[in-house]
Amino acid sequence: MVTKRDLDAWADALDAGNDGEAIGQLRGVIARLVIAADAVATVEVALGNLRTQEPIAGLQRAGGHLEEAQTALVQLMRSFSLHERGR
Repeated sequence: MVTKRDLDAWADALDAGNDGEAIGQLRGVIARLVIAADAVATVEVALGNLRTQEPIAGLQRAGGHLEEAQTALVQLMRSFSLHERGR
């Protein structure tokens, strides 16, 4: 559960004065994460014929981490949309 203190800290980190601004900033961060995930997937496909799978495994881990970050930020965005922080 995200507390008011957590939301305030995130809003400060995002330089957002209210929930709507925080949501807008998070949308931008999420969009950049999607672009990064697409780039990782493209490189993974390009390296698909390598004999060693170590780089591919690393790219798969990176893609997974990017997906986890996207999920966490979407959940945070929902928390902002459900909560009136009063700023």
